[in-house]
Amino acid sequence: MLIAKVLRVPLNRLVNQAVEAFVRKRTTEVAMNMEETLKLLKARRAKDPEFERAVAEFADGEASYGKADPAEGEVERKRGPAQARVHDLLNGKLG
Repeated sequence: MLIAKVLRVPLNRLVNQAVEAFVRKRTTEVAMNMEETLKLLKARRAKDPEFERAVAEFADGEASYGKADPAEGEVERKRGPAQARVHDLLNGKLG
């Protein structure tokens, strides 16, 4: 790489320095984000120490969907060939 030749340093050292700078910057950003999140959590806990309101909001949200909850999955009973083979092996059918 041209910059490594111009600076007369191994490319590996340049990469290591770049990664170190990136990690240092991201660590600072993440730490600030975590501090803000912690501050928000503490404020919410001060307003609702037992999380009663949060639990009630969650329950109301879940109940509002009824049986049409898009996050609820369906059990798939049909097995593909790989699942059938694993099922057979687990049940002692080695054939």
